[in-house]
Amino acid sequence: MKDEISQFYESESKTIPFPNVFELFQNLEYGSVLSVGCKLLHETGCRISELNTLKPNMIYDGVIYFYPGKNQGSSMRNERISEKLQNEIKRYRKYNRVPGNQILGVDHSTFRRYFTRERKRLPIEWNEKEKQMFRGEFMWLYKFPLKGFRKNFATMVFFYYWKKYGDTDLATIHTAKRMKHSSKHMTAIHYISDVDKLNCKNYLHSLPFQNYDVMAQKNLLDYCNGQIPK
Repeated sequence: MKDEISQFYESESKTIPFPNVFELFQNLEYGSVLSVGCKLLHETGCRISELNTLKPNMIYDGVIYFYPGKNQGSSMRNERISEKLQNEIKRYRKYNRVPGNQILGVDHSTFRRYFTRERKRLPIEWNEKEKQMFRGEFMWLYKFPLKGFRKNFATMVFFYYWKKYGDTDLATIHTAKRMKHSSKHMTAIHYISDVDKLNCKNYLHSLPFQNYDVMAQKNLLDYCNGQIPK
């Protein structure tokens, strides 16, 4: 009975376990709109709707600058992205018709539609659905939603600051500032998740932009066996 109670109180999560994230990137075509878009979600923690605002001329010295959505004022976010993702962005833009002032060249609705269509070609976990409460009613929704990347990002950043300062409250405040949340309470309640759910204990020494080399690996069994990537 005790285990059942624990499972109930720990079941709510919209994050995506890291092994499944890495498996996703191995299955997406390198230099494609989905590969670039999903890696941007992973490395920046931006909203899916904010993919529209990302521009190549806003990348400077390994940092991408962009305006957050949802009426969060005029303050820009800036997040470091990996050199390899920068190279993949250049490749994508070279071989695809992309407007000069956009990175992806598709709006967020189209991106969502492309990803939903791609799910049937992904590992089975990416096609699984769960009955969840959504806008006041129960609906069958995907177990791994795209918005899970944003919660993954917040959790990783929280643990980075926790390790740096040794103070959970200070770590939450810094995470909220990075995400441009209106309060640390929003960050703590809706974004920071359980590391056990993410299955990312071996990656808490790094930030999302430092995971690219891990994504490129082909043997996921290494991660499951607890080997730390070098």
